[in-house]
Amino acid sequence: MNADFRDGYGAVPMSNWPTRRASASICYLTAEVRRRDNLAVICNALVTGLLFNGRRAAGVRVRIGGEDKVFFAGEIIVALGGVHSPAFLMHAGVGPAAALRALGIDVRADLPGVGANLSNHAIVFIGLLQKRRARQADDLRPHPMAAFRYSSGLPGAPAADMYINVQCKTSWSPLGHQVANLAPSLLKPMARGRVSLLAADPTVPPQVEFNFTGHALDLKRFMLGFRRSVDILAHDAVRALARLTFPVKFDDRLRRLNRITPANRFKSAAIAALIDAAPVFAGPIFGTLADRRVDLAALAQDDAALAEHIQNNVAGTFHPVGTCRMGGAEDRDAVTDPAGRVRGVAGLRVIDASIMPTIPRGNTNIPTIMVAEKLAAEMLREGDSAAARSA
Repeated sequence: MNADFRDGYGAVPMSNWPTRRASASICYLTAEVRRRDNLAVICNALVTGLLFNGRRAAGVRVRIGGEDKVFFAGEIIVALGGVHSPAFLMHAGVGPAAALRALGIDVRADLPGVGANLSNHAIVFIGLLQKRRARQADDLRPHPMAAFRYSSGLPGAPAADMYINVQCKTSWSPLGHQVANLAPSLLKPMARGRVSLLAADPTVPPQVEFNFTGHALDLKRFMLGFRRSVDILAHDAVRALARLTFPVKFDDRLRRLNRITPANRFKSAAIAALIDAAPVFAGPIFGTLADRRVDLAALAQDDAALAEHIQNNVAGTFHPVGTCRMGGAEDRDAVTDPAGRVRGVAGLRVIDASIMPTIPRGNTNIPTIMVAEKLAAEMLREGDSAAARSA
């Protein structure tokens, strides 16, 4: 997956130990690092805005425990991700001037690209209720086990643009352990969305429009990927593992059921036990959970119905990028330069997935860490050069 970029299938690499995720905070903020005198980690703090000295970002306003405080620095580093980094810049007056003025925000730098160019890996799920003998072992923690990366071959589509994720369980709950899925996904989507502000108040969440099927080629590739997944599920070897298959309706009811609560644990355990005790009830139960009984083969053969299903049930994979994208000095829509410096504002830098011009063909976790490593090295180089000039 990370070394051989041809089309094909293989295991999904995971950055984790047997019992927990190997997150950036765990791996970088070690006990030794936390003891450093020049590092302070402040939790439960809401950064509400930037402080400026002319055209230079000089500090930040922070709300901690209901008290407003200010912190000053020679450089401000923004690392809030593909959704909240552009929102933070816009609240600070850095973004599309007309939109900011309409909300009563003073414009510090007119950068129309802030919040634009939003990209994410769109995905659709097809569920498979597994027989008891086919389920993933309880001590195996990761959800995705294998994946199939391939090229759609459609005119205008890049190579290795598609992905089918194989998950042997779908969630933390007892019911989720019974349900596997195949999930066709777009590795290189064409459509672009936007992050925009709804209010000048920084506590109001931004509006996020992913526009997942807003490009005709994206919808067409999704339909082909869905049909390929249905063909896989119809294979005799897969059918031998399944009690039933169904298209997943990705709605708020499903999201509520997936929340980690005692009530949901009890509810999902009761449903799972009923299915094992009386498999005849599996059809009616998943007919309710999926909101309707749909024959997958019939859905795959009906262009209009399949397009409607995909448009209504497409989801994202938590990989938003591109909303503060880097670019050359002549690029009017670029927000940052190749070193992450925000154009038109000194002392301000963005270092996260939002500066990626396009989305990579895979999980954005390690690429984002690579961006941070590279730009951190650039900052050190700049610091050494400045020190040499002043010596």
